[in-house]
Amino acid sequence: YNVVADKNIFSEGLFKAVYGYLMLINKGYGFNKHTLEQKVEFVKAMLDYPSLYLKKAVKEKIANDIAKDISKANDVFAKLAADADKLFKEKNILAIAYDWRTVFNNTRLKKADKAISVIIETMGLEKVIAKASTDTHSSKSKLQIIEGIASFAKSRKSSINDFIDLLYNLYSKSIDQSGIDEDQIQIMSMHRAKGLEWDYVVVHDATEGGFFGENNTKVTDEILEEERRLFYVAITRVKKHLFIV
Repeated sequence: YNVVADKNIFSEGLFKAVYGYLMLINKGYGFNKHTLEQKVEFVKAMLDYPSLYLKKAVKEKIANDIAKDISKANDVFAKLAADADKLFKEKNILAIAYDWRTVFNNTRLKKADKAISVIIETMGLEKVIAKASTDTHSSKSKLQIIEGIASFAKSRKSSINDFIDLLYNLYSKSIDQSGIDEDQIQIMSMHRAKGLEWDYVVVHDATEGGFFGENNTKVTDEILEEERRLFYVAITRVKKHLFIV
């Protein structure tokens, strides 16, 4: 079987940023396992969290320069600060460069969960998210990504290097579509199934309190209508046989 998520966490910019900072610890361990293109994407995400407010072309060039040799990031930031046309931009660049250097030179951290906590605090990611997003739902979603990564690391009780290796394997699988078997059972939510069809569909646990109204103590007309729409989506994905169990 294959579990299909509603959203690929590995494609999220915030995840790429946290993963990038995690690889930055211990002098960039794990960074060179990735292709140059992937490293550029990680660095661009890191330049967005927190943001240097760079033009697209400038960010692309800086990301390429750092991705080629992450140990030279400080030199890249120094040049960028020297070329800044306004004082506040220079101060912002130097402040973020200092934070990068703090993370890069931290060799005392051994556990992944502690490392992620330090990254979140040092880079001020929670404040960055709250400041950058006026959309409460978007802000909450991004905070959940951070909480999810931190919780996952805590549950694994791994060293930083072991956790980076694990994320590398998961990330590689997430972008490798060659291993998908069309004969696998696809397990997904009703939202994720929209627009798709299969010969056989199983709607699982279609019971009160299971499939319907699991977290709803007060069922309003709006909630009932939404569940009807979702159930309609579920039962119309089938081309041959539908099983409701």
